[in-house]
Amino acid sequence: MRLFAEQGYDGTTIADIAEAADVAPRTVSLYFPSKHDIALSVPDEVAARLTTVFKDRPDSGFLDVV
Repeated sequence: MRLFAEQGYDGTTIADIAEAADVAPRTVSLYFPSKHDIALSVPDEVAARLTTVFKDRPDSGFLDVV
């Protein structure tokens, strides 16, 4: 997500993402067939993390956990 924010979606390549993750571009492609798939996975990851936090801290408000 950082690369998309800094370089823009079109300016970010699979090679850039692989370098930032310290893996080979082929490794990224094994998990994400396209850059579009990577971008779509980000909201799912954020939602999963927030769900975990809310389960662990049910009395907390949204602003307390973000």
